[in-house]
Amino acid sequence: MKRIELARKYLKVFFETQGLDELYDLFTDKLDFQGPFLQSNTAEEYIDSLKESPWESCNYEIVEEYENADSVCITYIFKKEKKCALMSQLFWFSEGKISKIRLIFDATDIT
Repeated sequence: MKRIELARKYLKVFFETQGLDELYDLFTDKLDFQGPFLQSNTAEEYIDSLKESPWESCNYEIVEEYENADSVCITYIFKKEKKCALMSQLFWFSEGKISKIRLIFDATDIT
């Protein structure tokens, strides 16, 4: 799977299917995730945190996608109930999987 396809698949699992165990196929074991509400150093830690705090119904609309030799960036509008926020996720890769994610947004937009 191409890098941009891996990033899109991650968003699809997160927002649409919520089949969180599928994420193990997309991530390296030492996934480095950082966002406003969560930081983790392994895929297991990140996925377990998602399972422990399931999210309510939300969706997204992709605004822009960028790809270069090292990374992918997807910017989208996150929608949950009457709140929405512009978010960007940057993805880096190793061994054909996502190895690092940075989630960037203003948390006050959705809290």
